[in-house]
Amino acid sequence: MDQVRNRTLEFFKSVNDDWLDTEEDFWYEKKANYYFMWFHVFEDELNHRGQIRLIRNRLKVK
Repeated sequence: MDQVRNRTLEFFKSVNDDWLDTEEDFWYEKKANYYFMWFHVFEDELNHRGQIRLIRNRLKVK
């Protein structure tokens, strides 16, 4: 996870804020800008972190 995060941060250093407004095909041939796409990447990561934490806590031997 740290490796991917570091690569992502390095990439963000190479683009300016205008890049976030660039639109590409996204879901079901609909357009979306990179701001929208990255918002969903971060949102998904947070959800999965919560799921992992819940599973780890349930697996702990008491």
